[in-house]
Amino acid sequence: MDGWAIILDEKNAYPRKIIIFKPYREEIYSIKSFEIRQNNGKKDIHEELYFNDKINSLDDLVYEIREIIYGKDLMNIATKKYQENIL
Repeated sequence: MDGWAIILDEKNAYPRKIIIFKPYREEIYSIKSFEIRQNNGKKDIHEELYFNDKINSLDDLVYEIREIIYGKDLMNIATKKYQENIL
Protein backbone atom coordinates (compact mmCIF):
# COMPACT_ATOMS: atom_id res chain seq x y z
CA MET A 1 0.00 0.00 0.00
CA ASP A 2 1.25 3.47 -0.81
CA GLY A 3 1.03 5.96 2.00
CA TRP A 4 2.91 7.43 4.92
CA ALA A 5 3.53 6.12 8.42
CA ILE A 6 4.65 7.58 11.73
CA ILE A 7 6.22 5.27 14.31
CA LEU A 8 6.32 6.38 17.94
CA ASP A 9 8.55 4.46 20.38
CA GLU A 10 7.72 4.79 24.05
CA LYS A 11 10.57 3.54 26.22
CA ASN A 12 9.41 4.12 29.78
CA ALA A 13 8.28 1.63 32.44
CA TYR A 14 6.00 -0.07 29.89
CA PRO A 15 7.66 0.04 26.44
CA ARG A 16 5.24 0.37 23.53
CA LYS A 17 5.30 1.17 19.84
CA ILE A 18 2.48 3.16 18.22
CA ILE A 19 2.18 3.13 14.42
CA ILE A 20 -0.01 5.57 12.51
CA PHE A 21 -0.65 4.93 8.81
CA LYS A 22 -2.52 6.86 6.11
CA PRO A 23 -2.86 5.66 2.52
CA TYR A 24 -2.36 8.36 -0.10
CA ARG A 25 -5.55 7.47 -1.99
CA GLU A 26 -7.93 7.20 0.95
CA GLU A 27 -9.17 9.65 3.57
CA ILE A 28 -8.88 7.26 6.53
CA TYR A 29 -6.14 6.61 9.06
CA SER A 30 -5.18 3.49 10.97
CA ILE A 31 -3.39 3.15 14.27
CA LYS A 32 -1.78 0.17 16.00
CA SER A 33 -0.23 -0.20 19.41
CA PHE A 34 2.29 -2.90 20.34
CA GLU A 35 3.88 -4.02 23.60
CA ILE A 36 7.64 -4.54 23.23
CA ARG A 37 9.40 -7.25 25.22
CA GLN A 38 12.96 -8.56 25.18
CA ASN A 39 13.58 -12.19 24.26
CA ASN A 40 16.67 -12.98 26.41
CA GLY A 41 18.60 -10.09 24.88
CA LYS A 42 17.87 -11.23 21.33
CA LYS A 43 15.16 -9.92 19.04
CA ASP A 44 12.33 -7.77 20.43
CA ILE A 45 8.90 -9.41 20.66
CA HIS A 46 5.95 -7.24 19.57
CA GLU A 47 2.47 -8.12 20.85
CA GLU A 48 -0.45 -6.18 19.39
CA LEU A 49 -2.43 -4.33 22.06
CA TYR A 50 -4.83 -2.19 20.05
CA PHE A 51 -5.84 -1.65 16.42
CA ASN A 52 -8.27 0.74 14.71
CA ASP A 53 -8.28 0.99 10.91
CA LYS A 54 -11.31 3.21 10.38
CA ILE A 55 -10.37 6.64 11.69
CA ASN A 56 -12.13 9.16 9.47
CA SER A 57 -10.63 12.53 10.38
CA LEU A 58 -7.51 14.15 11.75
CA ASP A 59 -9.43 15.20 14.88
CA ASP A 60 -10.44 11.58 15.50
CA LEU A 61 -6.82 10.49 14.96
CA VAL A 62 -5.54 12.98 17.54
CA TYR A 63 -8.21 11.75 19.97
CA GLU A 64 -7.13 8.11 19.45
CA ILE A 65 -3.45 8.99 19.95
CA ARG A 66 -4.24 10.74 23.23
CA GLU A 67 -6.37 7.82 24.41
CA ILE A 68 -3.58 5.35 23.63
CA ILE A 69 -0.91 7.49 25.31
CA TYR A 70 -3.10 7.65 28.42
CA GLY A 71 -3.48 3.86 28.47
CA LYS A 72 -6.54 2.88 26.41
CA ASP A 73 -4.61 0.02 24.80
CA LEU A 74 -3.26 -1.19 28.15
CA MET A 75 -6.73 -1.19 29.70
CA ASN A 76 -8.12 -3.16 26.75
CA ILE A 77 -5.50 -5.90 27.09
CA ALA A 78 -5.81 -5.99 30.89
CA THR A 79 -9.60 -6.37 30.63
CA LYS A 80 -9.20 -9.11 28.03
CA LYS A 81 -6.71 -11.07 30.15
CA TYR A 82 -8.91 -10.66 33.23
CA GLN A 83 -11.94 -12.00 31.37
CA GLU A 84 -9.91 -14.97 30.04
CA ASN A 85 -8.93 -15.90 33.60
CA ILE A 86 -12.54 -15.71 34.82
CA LEU A 87 -13.96 -17.90 32.07
